[in-house]
Amino acid sequence: MGAYTDSISNKDAATAASIIISDCVLGLRTGGVIGDLGLAGQLSVSVSQYNPIGVECLGAGEGAPSEPSCADVLEIVPVGKTWLVFGPPDDASTEVPIPAGFTDAARRCAIVVDTPYGKPDKGMWKQLWDEVVAVHAMCVRRGESGWSRGLGRERLLFIGMFDPRVGVTTA
Repeated sequence: MGAYTDSISNKDAATAASIIISDCVLGLRTGGVIGDLGLAGQLSVSVSQYNPIGVECLGAGEGAPSEPSCADVLEIVPVGKTWLVFGPPDDASTEVPIPAGFTDAARRCAIVVDTPYGKPDKGMWKQLWDEVVAVHAMCVRRGESGWSRGLGRERLLFIGMFDPRVGVTTA
């Protein structure tokens, strides 16, 4: 199976999402998918319910990241669905050394993945990305830093979004 390239306008994607919301979400409280979209018919739009696991906003003020900068950082976080070992750099089984982090060019927003005391845990970037998108929507857009905890197979992983010029408290 080869890779496909396709494109869709923002308007067409938004229209498909609106149809799913009106036909499948409102009243029925389910989700849906519309396929065969894009110039080559290779794209789909999906809408489904999402319940963030453990988002906690840490309050407004000092330490709150820049919302536009955080939107930029979200673009560079991996979204793979492979289970990986997040752990200490000196552990032979570690596939992603922690703490792992991403920041924007202006250093006004950082995303950090870690575990308490550097204990290893298996996680998927897709789950971590989903949770940090929720942190962005629920906290950063309101002018607060935040994190989501209880992620990974052992529920040790957490991911946070904050202003790197101030730092973050993980305890």
